Amino acid sequence: LAHAIGQVRRESDRWLERAEELTVHDAIFGTLKPDRAMVRLEEEVLRARRFDRPLSIAMLELVPKVDAGSRADRIAAVEALIRIARAITQPPIVVAHSGGGRVLVIMPEHSIDQAQRATDSIRSQVQSEKYFPKGSARSLGKPMGDFGDLKVGLAELNGQSEPAQGLIEKAKETLH
Repeated sequence: LAHAIGQVRRESDRWLERAEELTVHDAIFGTLKPDRAMVRLEEEVLRARRFDRPLSIAMLELVPKVDAGSRADRIAAVEALIRIARAITQPPIVVAHSGGGRVLVIMPEHSIDQAQRATDSIRSQVQSEKYFPKGSARSLGKPMGDFGDLKVGLAELNGQSEPAQGLIEKAKETLH
């Protein structure tokens, strides 16, 4: 009986893991998973090329200070950055977690100048925004500036042959 119960649990865990693999949205941040965001970016690149429309992306990265705190602090800070980016932008813009402290913002119909204005608004909002780590004794939150600094990398679709991954790489290069 114990063997059968253990086998049922293992099988249940396997199916739960498989279901998680197939989900589109990240359970922690509520955004597209990084691989799904890449698929969405590839779709937007194709659309922009086909209709000769502008497309820009922004890579937002929270660079923590040396004493930035726990994992809960990092997650809460990225959640706050995602919340700010969503509040400032409007559909069809897509905000997705890109791994670590990075957030990818896909901006269809935005030139690089329009993307710069949007990220400037995000940057100024981050200066005054608070984040709320889980389990923190400070119920009023912590200023985002206490966590770290925001770096912004921008890239614009140039030409018909540029792949989506090339846009990501250009945005990452401008972060540094």
